[in-house]
Amino acid sequence: MQQAALDYFYNDNAQIVFRQVCKRFPGGIRALDDITCSIESGEMVFLTGHSGAGKSSLLKLMSMQQRVTRGQLRVAGRDLTRLPVRQIPGYRRTLGLVFQDHQLLMNKSVFDNVALPLVIAGLGYRDIGKRVRAALESVGLGERGKSLPGMMSAGQQQRVGIARAIVNKPDILLADEPTGNLDPQLSQDIMSLFRSFNERGMTVIIASHDLYLVRKLAQRVLVLQEGQLIDDVDPGQSNNRPDNLPNHQSGGGVAGLDREHQ
Repeated sequence: MQQAALDYFYNDNAQIVFRQVCKRFPGGIRALDDITCSIESGEMVFLTGHSGAGKSSLLKLMSMQQRVTRGQLRVAGRDLTRLPVRQIPGYRRTLGLVFQDHQLLMNKSVFDNVALPLVIAGLGYRDIGKRVRAALESVGLGERGKSLPGMMSAGQQQRVGIARAIVNKPDILLADEPTGNLDPQLSQDIMSLFRSFNERGMTVIIASHDLYLVRKLAQRVLVLQEGQLIDDVDPGQSNNRPDNLPNHQSGGGVAGLDREHQ
């Protein structure tokens, strides 16, 4: 897609703004190259592309796990390219992070796993209890607070990870391949949870190679290829819907997704 077409979706005052963002690693390895796009508050957006296209790197820049090499990244008015190290923990408390492998503490109860961000933030015991119970209820695990993660299925463990991500009532939820280890039905259930959070006003950004789910949910899609943003598919455009995701013949983009998922 031409840059002029990509710029159609760009808003310099949006909640999340990438302006000519580049990410390089030592040795000149290019992870992201000249990314310019914006995401509005309350949007649900998928990041797609072949393995190594830059999906995870984009999420890591937003969560401050990595720093921008060149360009500007702003989130909710904060310029992350200049954010001091001492302000990073406070910034991260405005985000919810969901990982493919859950990253749960297997020797701690479900309640303790979900409570961890609140304990780190210094909340009182009573507030922690209320928030954890509400988060577990929202993912359908209200009765499993005393369970150990090892006693639960993969889908339930992922729900625990999601409860932990939302317990702080974040403005933005970032999920990196959250259904990568789940079967199709569990994947649909997890995506339905994300959709419900989005319907309550939360901005949700999901990196996924599951083209079937991406199409089914009919949300905005950012397509990455070799570190570049090559397409921005808006379901609000009648001739640019997710059921007509572009078939890039160069081996990246959505064509790469079809091969990767086989």
